[in-house]
Amino acid sequence: VRLVWKMHMLSTRCAAVHAATSRVFGEQLQRLYGVPIGGVWPPCLWSPAFRKEPNAFAEEAQAQRALWLQMLRDQGSEPKAIMLHAGRWSAEKRIHLLFEAVPADCALVIVGDGTSEYADLVDSAGKASNRRNVLPLRKMLSAHELRVAYQAADLFLTASDFESLGFTVIESWCSGTPVAIQPAQGHLEFVKDGVNSWFVNYDDQAKARATLESIVAVGLDKASLHDNIPEFAPMGKKFRTSDYAQDLDDEIIAPALAQGAVMQSGGVSEYTKRLFSLVGCFGVWLSLWIFTRIAYTTVQDPKFELLGRPGSASDSTPCNLTPVDTLPPKKQGHVNDSRAEPSFDVEPLLSA
Repeated sequence: VRLVWKMHMLSTRCAAVHAATSRVFGEQLQRLYGVPIGGVWPPCLWSPAFRKEPNAFAEEAQAQRALWLQMLRDQGSEPKAIMLHAGRWSAEKRIHLLFEAVPADCALVIVGDGTSEYADLVDSAGKASNRRNVLPLRKMLSAHELRVAYQAADLFLTASDFESLGFTVIESWCSGTPVAIQPAQGHLEFVKDGVNSWFVNYDDQAKARATLESIVAVGLDKASLHDNIPEFAPMGKKFRTSDYAQDLDDEIIAPALAQGAVMQSGGVSEYTKRLFSLVGCFGVWLSLWIFTRIAYTTVQDPKFELLGRPGSASDSTPCNLTPVDTLPPKKQGHVNDSRAEPSFDVEPLLSA
């Protein structure tokens, strides 16, 4: 795995332009792995729904909000503000840190889905766990449904600390909803604390709750948002009206063509380097192809290693984790009853 990763990092030097999803993440790649960054991919809104003005979804958002409020009342909660988390229900998203961070007089609605045991933990985080102000709604939403959900909430929350950009931030802004997010990695790209949204350190549950209480206290209505985070509305409009094709040309295509022209001016020397690179690449690929297939067919009981607790990976520092043994896969005709089946333990996540 290390060899493949190093080869992958080395291959970035062969590209005319190697682009990152954010400047923050690009600087991180440069610092940790020496990867050359020649551009930054412009944010791409994956659905036209996020380009529409908030007033286009006002009625649907109010209806969705009314439905959430009724469901929360049925659980015994009368929130003065609704906070939302949307996305994949997986351990690296650290959704569990939001459960206790939400103020008692507010509610947390969680939309999305997942296939892991962690998703089951999220699904049972509400009334089943005596949290009357937490409402998990397990369902993958369409673009239209997600757009309405963002606007139906007062504030979007995420405790994720590994995003290379964090498209949910941009989607929420486009929907007219500010964010309160973990100040880490890609979240640092566009968010300015107290200027266009807020940073909340969810690693400290007490401080996170206090910060969210202060955010709600200053008001989340349109007038209060204009006074307290004046650059929030302009940022949403900027992304809703962005010209992706032009941004892509400015950030990626034009620099790539310029670099390509420089490469072509190298003449015979440049084409010789390309030929040797092609031959070398093919040789490495062929060697690995042969090795992996021989290994797969001849190894009796392969040993797999889990590098640390799921969801604990961090790109901010070089990885130096102690491997944890896991069970080998069961082959047809081979039974190993000496050890129990492995399962994902969610308890360390809750106690971390």
